[in-house]
Amino acid sequence: MSKIDFSDPAPAEDQNRLSGVDEQQAMQGRLDRFSGALAGELLAGGVISVDGLGTFSVIHEHAKRETTTSGSRFLPPCNRVIFDPRPTARGESARIAAERLDLNADEASRFAKSLTDMFERSRKQSIELRLSGFGSFTMIDGHYGFRPDPSFEELLNSAYDGLKTIDIQERQDLPVSGGEKSSGNFNKVAAAIIAAVLLAGGGYFLTRQHSPERSVPSVVTTVSSPVTPTAANVSIPVVPARNIAAAEPDSVTLDKGRFTVIAATFSSLKTVRQELQRLSELGHKVRIWPVTDSGTKYYRLVIGDFDSQRSASDSVKTMPRGLSKNIYIQQAPKNVVLYGENGL
Repeated sequence: MSKIDFSDPAPAEDQNRLSGVDEQQAMQGRLDRFSGALAGELLAGGVISVDGLGTFSVIHEHAKRETTTSGSRFLPPCNRVIFDPRPTARGESARIAAERLDLNADEASRFAKSLTDMFERSRKQSIELRLSGFGSFTMIDGHYGFRPDPSFEELLNSAYDGLKTIDIQERQDLPVSGGEKSSGNFNKVAAAIIAAVLLAGGGYFLTRQHSPERSVPSVVTTVSSPVTPTAANVSIPVVPARNIAAAEPDSVTLDKGRFTVIAATFSSLKTVRQELQRLSELGHKVRIWPVTDSGTKYYRLVIGDFDSQRSASDSVKTMPRGLSKNIYIQQAPKNVVLYGENGL
């Protein structure tokens, strides 16, 4: 692993001020501070050019789903660094040194010149070089490439802390003969039939309660005294359906450490509500998870509250159709509030 070497001839005033090991240690300390400054600049601005090295930029990759031989793989969203090794004559090394290392203009210029010479020499000779807290430069597939430091990658993806790649094996139902069906299909059909019966029964019950001509017909035929229409209409009041729905809270809390399925992410609240309505009509119980990243507000559409990643994965297999291929599983880094449509 190469360390910066400032043993090349320097201006006379530098030779008089520092020498030997002291000079090497002082410059190495500045290099370490400069490395941290590079990380801070890239996190803040998303792009930076360094004299003698090239240009670094941050790109965002959305969550995606890949098809594997055994099922599907869900890759979480992430930010990553792209390095363009073409040297630039308009780098920002001197500016960074002046602003973040507290050097005056002359000191910053000399320091940037020393860095540029060292970077160019390392690149031309393919010397492995490490910038502490930022990354390392080495030969990658025959080219002088850049590998971000793990600690820098963690900072770069702090908004997606806890997200992992999820492998889901698809269920494979064995072929059946004649009119037999798999237990999964049978359960779905049975559930649909039961739901239809309950809805039909509920509708019939409400019709009997609200229909005057159907009110207590047996009482009219068995009681000798005449029953007036007013008496016939007396019945136990039925609670309106809207009151039953209102009993369910519009917002719930997803506790820290629990899991949910991210169906989609949008920056427009209007789009979120349209997609929420569409998924709800397909049978999904969807809520909204607001997230703020770098001053920008996003809205995640989430489904379910699970105690483990496995249970969330199993649930994905049985969810109704209509979901995007880019769904993924998220673990709550803290207690978060999930809102219904009326909660925002």
